[in-house]
Amino acid sequence: MRMLVRCLFGLLLTLGLHAGAAAEKPASIVVTMDDNYPPYVFRDSDGQLRGYLIDVWALWSKKTGIQAELQPVSWSAALQKFDSGEAQVIDTIFNTPARQQKMDFTAPYADLPVPIFVHKSIQGIDSVATLRAFSVGIKTGDACGEKLSAAGVARIDEYPSYEVMVGAAVGGTLRIFCLDGPPGHFLLNRAGIEREYNEAFTLYQGQFHRAVHKGDQATLAAVNAGFAAISREEMYGLTEKWMGRPVAGAAWAPLVGYGMAFVLALGLILAFWNFLLRRTVVRRTRDLEAERQRLAAVVDGVGAYVAIKDAGTFRFSFVNKALCELMGRPAEQLLGHTDSDFFDKETVRSIREVDRRVIETGETVRTVEQRLVFKDHPPRSMLAIKTPMRDHTGKITGVMVLASDITEQIEQSRKLAEVSEDLAATLRAIPDLLFEVDENGLFLNYWAADQQELAAPPEAIIGRTLQELLPPAAVAVGLAAIAEAAARGSSRGQLIQLPTPNGEHWFELSTTLKSAAVSPRRFIILSRNVTDRVLANAEMAAARAEAERLLAEADSMREVLLSTLEDQQQADAQVRRLSQAVEQSPESVVITDLDGNIEYINEAFVRTSGYSREEMIGQNSRILQSGQTPRATYDELWATLLAGRAWSGQLINKRKSGEIYYEQALIAPIRQPDGMVLNYLAVKQDITEKKRLGEELDRHRHHLEELVVTRTAELAAAKQAAEVANEAKSAFLANMSHEIRTPMNAIIGLTHMLQRTAHAPDQLEKLAKIRDSADHLLSVINDVLDISKIESGKVTLEKVDFDLETQIKRVLTLVRDRADDKGLALRSEPLPAFGGCLRGDPTRLTQALLNYLGNAIKFTERGSVTLRSVNLMAFPK
Repeated sequence: MRMLVRCLFGLLLTLGLHAGAAAEKPASIVVTMDDNYPPYVFRDSDGQLRGYLIDVWALWSKKTGIQAELQPVSWSAALQKFDSGEAQVIDTIFNTPARQQKMDFTAPYADLPVPIFVHKSIQGIDSVATLRAFSVGIKTGDACGEKLSAAGVARIDEYPSYEVMVGAAVGGTLRIFCLDGPPGHFLLNRAGIEREYNEAFTLYQGQFHRAVHKGDQATLAAVNAGFAAISREEMYGLTEKWMGRPVAGAAWAPLVGYGMAFVLALGLILAFWNFLLRRTVVRRTRDLEAERQRLAAVVDGVGAYVAIKDAGTFRFSFVNKALCELMGRPAEQLLGHTDSDFFDKETVRSIREVDRRVIETGETVRTVEQRLVFKDHPPRSMLAIKTPMRDHTGKITGVMVLASDITEQIEQSRKLAEVSEDLAATLRAIPDLLFEVDENGLFLNYWAADQQELAAPPEAIIGRTLQELLPPAAVAVGLAAIAEAAARGSSRGQLIQLPTPNGEHWFELSTTLKSAAVSPRRFIILSRNVTDRVLANAEMAAARAEAERLLAEADSMREVLLSTLEDQQQADAQVRRLSQAVEQSPESVVITDLDGNIEYINEAFVRTSGYSREEMIGQNSRILQSGQTPRATYDELWATLLAGRAWSGQLINKRKSGEIYYEQALIAPIRQPDGMVLNYLAVKQDITEKKRLGEELDRHRHHLEELVVTRTAELAAAKQAAEVANEAKSAFLANMSHEIRTPMNAIIGLTHMLQRTAHAPDQLEKLAKIRDSADHLLSVINDVLDISKIESGKVTLEKVDFDLETQIKRVLTLVRDRADDKGLALRSEPLPAFGGCLRGDPTRLTQALLNYLGNAIKFTERGSVTLRSVNLMAFPK
């Protein structure tokens, strides 16, 4: 059945190729793809393109006869090339609903997991639901962007390529990112940070396709047919080359079964423990996230500007919504920046001075009034509280700033001061609003330092009542103050909120009875604007207390939990890494006690020596001695080790089979924390083959010198024989050329006579071809007669005027029948414009063109042969 399918594919490919030839199949197609997707395609250290797809497309070209012009570029550029029509095919692409609108896809040829990589310092992310609160990095144009957006992840940062994204992870500016599995592990390992990141979960399982433009079925069919023509064995060879092959099992595989059973049991216990721990982590993460959201709501709702800066760099690590609105930038454009990015030098200096004071002294600076001069905003004045931020050890890690904008208050104070200077001394002592009212709330008089704070124009106040001018709530408070003053003589501390031209303001009322003898009784009401004090004290006190409590609680819980998990994970991972590194090392590793008795050997030692672990553990290392290593070497080795130093040298040892082999060894003492030597560690490399190759190269070098002398003598004898044969050849050619001229002249004469008597067009055409061929052959024979001149280098070329287009047409006529017999299209591109005739030897030119075209037709199986002329004088030398 498999052979039948292979035959059908071959038949379809043959029919497709014949149909393509009839329709002038394109000589090449342009294929674009991602240039940074190892091991499928990537650039090596020299910038050369390597990978599975480079080889498989080359094999496709060989099978189809169509040149695949590969243009691997960055993924966003590859999408642009395909969308603009520069490329007919795009590879390394996932099939998504959005792309199906403008592309036709091949069947998938590779399954690729697309995981979410998370820095090991972040725990509790196990699904998209727990990912939504974080910012995720992706490559521009990657399909995982659609998946994340559809799942509700709103904070997505785009990077131009996987390498740039991994570079951001190396720099510490990116902690969570979506990256296809194969290139992800390749790039993280190459960057040396694979141990810093974990695969939190697999976002989805992607598949590689190849795609063409929507409706381009001809190209799609050619692509599919070409890959169908590649055999299973060829595909397996490329897969094995780039993806690797499974490692063969060891001879002691039965022991692995028992070990695996033990590991499985241990794994079940660890899995259950991990399940309980993971559930606890998820619950605590959920609680922390809820706490964080409540904290964020409080910080965003305090009505103040809140920011946190790092202690070392003074970069913003947190900003609330109000500060983002003040700066006119989203949080992403503020975080990681310093004050110098937004304010002038003097402002930065004054801010930094207070920040350093807080960090260095650990004190809270509660009333810092600073004028901020922005680079791109009008200046503002701030009333700020700055307090140090501490970690769980009490170390100061940053400074938290809570600020209120008091620009308007300062401006009002300035205006009040200007007005007060023009008032009389008595009124200067009364900066507040003063009103005279009767017990019914009727306004009788007023004194206002700033009439803008009045609830109504001055002319509209006198003769009107509280009920007519103030809101109901303010009227109730005012009448209550009058009643209390009537009963007690005075009333203080009542607050009312009133709308003014400058916005909503708070006023504190102090009311005294002016005269009890007058009816109705009169009262003096002093109205003090305490908006700044009320708002600043209430909002800042509440915000500071709540923010400090929540931040301290959240930091404490998070640090304790993360510290516990990280310590455990790091310890386990380090033990596993060290064990795997030693066991999988290609060099032999041996650990002995101080007497040289072997306590541990790795797999490489087993392969090199031929001894099993059971045979070597407990044996003294002398079991390997061959007797050929000089005694002085062993004396030096033990003297160096006993002195506490590492020894390096060459040993001649003996395998279990009795075979002698050479090793380059490095032996060093293993010390305890107190410095006491506990064991010796030996790392050894088998250099037997290297020594054999060196000796073999020396022998070949001496033998080559002898061969060169012998070959030189043989070449001298061959040269002399060739000269004799060449003289004989020249005599033979001269004789044969004279013999051929006589019948050739007869052919030319008879052809001329037939041309005079024949009248049919096809006969005349064939006779003309015979005459042209005979004339050309005669010209060649004439040159053969001058072979002696050719041999002596004295042959001369004609210098006559001739028409190049006529010569080309004549040559095409002579070879067209041969091209038609092979089904080849014979073409000639238009001649370049150069004007006039050419001067030279037309016979030699005709002979050269016939040779070129004859060879081209002979070695071309299908397609076309094109004769192209170029004017070399048009190009600079």
